[in-house]
Amino acid sequence: MKKQKILKIAMRLFFAIVFVLILIVAGLNQKDIVCKEVQVNIIDKNELKFVSENEILSIIQNNSLVNQKISEIDLENIEKILEENEFIDNAEVFSNFDGLINIDIVQNKPLYRIINNSNVSYYISNKSYKVPLSSNFTPRLILATGHIPNKEVKPTNLVNYQLDKLIKYIKSDAFWDAMITQVEVKPNGEFVLIPKLGKHTVLLGDAERLEEKFSKLKIFYQKAIKKTNWEEYKEINLKYERQLIGSK
Repeated sequence: MKKQKILKIAMRLFFAIVFVLILIVAGLNQKDIVCKEVQVNIIDKNELKFVSENEILSIIQNNSLVNQKISEIDLENIEKILEENEFIDNAEVFSNFDGLINIDIVQNKPLYRIINNSNVSYYISNKSYKVPLSSNFTPRLILATGHIPNKEVKPTNLVNYQLDKLIKYIKSDAFWDAMITQVEVKPNGEFVLIPKLGKHTVLLGDAERLEEKFSKLKIFYQKAIKKTNWEEYKEINLKYERQLIGSK
């Protein structure tokens, strides 16, 4: 039994040493590996088209990388450069033993579009970052209009913060995502919803008690409007707690 145990330990030690030696040799060999090609994979390119493979190669100056030793290329810096692009959410850069540098790109995903009363327009991503308009791609999104301050990189202004909170709530529910096409911000910072159906608007007030407000509105749509007509209502007021006021 003792001999078997000693043999097992010796075998494990042998394989561990072999493994370490392989890593050392591989590391030494890798220092001499030359970049033969840079391959770009835009993971969400079927959904978003803000950047192309050629644009990525242009950003990183692809021609200066090919034929250069990979050990002399700062892959982390390439990631940093790419992630500074306003259309890119994440970049992963790595190499293999065949001299191939792989770049995986995830683009910023726009959640809604802003056109404020100063006629300034941009997107807000699902991570709440400001994304500029693009000549390459125009997604169809819920629109936010009116008295919206020009947004910083992430929302700190109360109106921008509440607008972001409101639209994320709308997008999280399939019914409201299909129903609401536009959110207007009034001069006092209150929100008005513009649905697809009918000619009415919904005065929401602030972005507090959203679950309660939207629950009341859904009940109203399911029950009251079925008995009347979408065109009969001009405004539905949800501002007040435990109340819904429909104006014809």
